[in-house]
Amino acid sequence: MDSADSAIRELCRRALTNADDLASRVVEQIVRDESELADGSEVSVAEISDATGHLIRNFLLHMAEGVPPDLGAVRALGHRRAQQGVPLPALLHSFRIGFRFAWSYLVDQVVPVDTDTLRALVEQADRMWVLLDDYSAELRDAYRDRTAELLRMAEAERHQHLDTLLASGPVETSRRLQSAEALGLARKGRYLVIAAQGAGPAVRTAWEGALAGRGAGVLWRDSPDGTVGVVGAGRAPLDWAGLPDLLDAEDVRLGSSETFTSILDAARALRQARLALGSIPGGARGHHRYGQFPLGCLISANPEDALDLAVSTLHGLADLPQPQRDALLDTLTAWFDAGGSTDGAAQALYCHRNTVRYRLRHVEELTGLQLKDPRDASHLYLAVQAFDQFGRSDLN
Repeated sequence: MDSADSAIRELCRRALTNADDLASRVVEQIVRDESELADGSEVSVAEISDATGHLIRNFLLHMAEGVPPDLGAVRALGHRRAQQGVPLPALLHSFRIGFRFAWSYLVDQVVPVDTDTLRALVEQADRMWVLLDDYSAELRDAYRDRTAELLRMAEAERHQHLDTLLASGPVETSRRLQSAEALGLARKGRYLVIAAQGAGPAVRTAWEGALAGRGAGVLWRDSPDGTVGVVGAGRAPLDWAGLPDLLDAEDVRLGSSETFTSILDAARALRQARLALGSIPGGARGHHRYGQFPLGCLISANPEDALDLAVSTLHGLADLPQPQRDALLDTLTAWFDAGGSTDGAAQALYCHRNTVRYRLRHVEELTGLQLKDPRDASHLYLAVQAFDQFGRSDLN
């Protein structure tokens, strides 16, 4: 070891005896130059002093005795400041202030005529800035890890509150209201609930933007049945015009509840949204509002009974070959979709209207029901609607 290196080590040893004063001066400069850290509501000057004092001493020991940098303390500090909400740029700036001050202090302690020590100290600058880079990298990683962890915790807590708010079982009113308050939802307002399938992150982001443009906001929750959202509709009526365009980009199915004014009705609204979602024919995409297709919602509420009734109504078609049976059901569906128009059904099926008439008569013969009788027609309509929503079951 040459005399210059020995002089630097001795310089740092002498600085250690004055480490507390040096740290206090660094803290003063941090408080003066980095308000986002110093004025943080959860970070006291005492905390800044403790952390600064420890890291100043560790730096001087590293330079004087070769003690390893205390990256564990740096990482713990990154975690703590992330928890306290200190911006990362402010935290990194405070580290640069400390290193710059410590470096200036050491330079000032060199006797002006001691050119060898000063030269050696300058040559150690790279070592010091590498150390700063190591500290900064560790600080960034720790801060980002803790921030991600806090976000996950916040998301889990938000989901828990949404589950409480949307629970269908018996939940105390006070608990629902506490969850609503934690979510920032007023007891009285304008709300609706949506239930969706196929709504990935990109779709949700698009919906959030579209709803925000209409003065509304949404809180999302994934569930085994798809995605659920609680929408704060704001004061103006929520205009759904244009929103279905977002569905066209993806295979998204969306059901929405009626608008309600008490947040305590969110669980009932979730059931409405799911019934509206269930009223969308299987394999189709789009948006159904609760009450828009009442029969579809009733079928969705009792799918097993609806399918049993559909099978019972159409049992007369059971012995037909599958292609013939499908042709009759397709014709019946097209006729209903065309509002009872034979010509409209023929156009939709690309066949002659006489073919439609023949097939409809065949359905009447096999089922014993008459389409001109509104009661019989309603039975057949219920049957084809149930099949459209849940698939054509085995009629045997």
